[in-house]
Amino acid sequence: YLLAAGVISAANGNLVVTGTGGGAGTGTANYGVDIGNTGSTIETTGTGNVSVTGTAGGGASGTGIGIGGGTSIEATGTGNISVTGAGGGTSGYGILVAGSIMGASGDNIAVTGTGSSGSASFNMGIEVETNAAINTLGSGTITLTGFGGGAAGSGGLDYGMLIATGSVISAVNGNVSLAGTGGIGSNGGNYGIIIGGSDTAIETTGSGNV
Repeated sequence: YLLAAGVISAANGNLVVTGTGGGAGTGTANYGVDIGNTGSTIETTGTGNVSVTGTAGGGASGTGIGIGGGTSIEATGTGNISVTGAGGGTSGYGILVAGSIMGASGDNIAVTGTGSSGSASFNMGIEVETNAAINTLGSGTITLTGFGGGAAGSGGLDYGMLIATGSVISAVNGNVSLAGTGGIGSNGGNYGIIIGGSDTAIETTGSGNV
């Protein structure tokens, strides 16, 4: 859990962050990794890859990795970014992005989220919230893979991936790939990918493909 303006940084070396949440019963917010306060950053500068892995705890809700508004995971030099999260509890997201994931020129970004296997609804693999951003430059690629969770016989709305209104996923000369698989909640609405309305951008601005 990063406090406001907290920074975890490596220069010219790889950075690996791994977190596992606790909790049981009716407890909530059992994050694996929570970058929850404005100004917080996990980053590499110079050369070096960033790897963040979060596994949520139990209880009523658990998010594998939360990237709050005004926070970021970044590679500002030459390094790739890997973000992998698994939700937990009765209802839980694999990865919730309200801030940003940012790569510099040529940096590849891979984001993989798996929703909780809990019995309630909204066990999403990845949610990119309103005004959030996942960007890279140059020839860097972006790959998002989301797996909805849920449990047979209950729940529903277990999306593989939700890209909310006003969010941006953008590369330049590299490809952008989104793959979502809906979950198994029995009440339906288990979409693979839902893309929001106006001002949502999934794009390449140069020679890359989407």
